[in-house]
Amino acid sequence: MHRVSIDSLKQYEQIFGQEKMRRLWLEFTEDARQKLDQAEKGDKEEQRLAFHSLRSSSLVFGMTAFSTFCQKTEEEILNGITTGKETLSEARKLLIESMADVEAYLA
Repeated sequence: MHRVSIDSLKQYEQIFGQEKMRRLWLEFTEDARQKLDQAEKGDKEEQRLAFHSLRSSSLVFGMTAFSTFCQKTEEEILNGITTGKETLSEARKLLIESMADVEAYLA
């Protein structure tokens, strides 16, 4: 599976326009980092909320692999599986890689 769906990204870009997409991207990148920081320090419910939010917001930028990872992690939390440092590290890595793909497209 590709990390980013350029087709999805293009659809949202047609809806919002290039300038607004760039503004939304800046907001998303800051928010995503903050949410992962909160998930690292938070309890299970804060972690679940962080991954839930990241799952949906990342789809605006076609970040399908990251969104799927967030969905899987949210489901694990709901099923009582503890989210450890390894999961959070994997989330950060996938976020950074996916962000690089989106930034290459938006450039």
